[in-house]
Amino acid sequence: MAVRISGSLFSSLLFQLKGSSGDAEGFLLGGVRSHSVADITDSQAHSVREEKNTCIQSFVCLDEKYSFYDNCGVPDMKKVVQLLGRKQEELVGWLSFRRSSTHRVSFREKTIHGKLMDKFEHISANDFLLALVTEQPLQQTLALSTEYSFYHTTGRHVCVCACVCCVRDGLTLQVTQSHVL
Repeated sequence: MAVRISGSLFSSLLFQLKGSSGDAEGFLLGGVRSHSVADITDSQAHSVREEKNTCIQSFVCLDEKYSFYDNCGVPDMKKVVQLLGRKQEELVGWLSFRRSSTHRVSFREKTIHGKLMDKFEHISANDFLLALVTEQPLQQTLALSTEYSFYHTTGRHVCVCACVCCVRDGLTLQVTQSHVL
């Protein structure tokens, strides 16, 4: 499984998150696509495997924490419906942005993720994403470091390979980042 997002959409997402007054959350919208890939060698032996890509095509940012769930991490579906409207069918995940924090999925984020998966039964647990974005000041400088990862659940949170696609002069450049937990 891999996550694909255009460079312009990704930069727009980061711009909106960094412009928020504090920590923020939101929803990722898009779709899941699967296709078959055939590996052909000189010996004519080939194998066919199926690859899944979650394509993020839009997002909804919320400027504050606890905007769609309670203190126990239980989503308030009335608020979710109000925030997403008809876009619920395009939901592929949610995101959490934290400042001055370690880049690890918190217990609260795990709880919210699990409860959201329970509420949106039309989404496979393997396809529902958590995007974690953290920002920390670099030591002895005024610069900030931003880290991002996409996770899905297979019994535990597993980091997914992310492909930020940038188009330049008709060529597609891919910048890939992945983590193993």
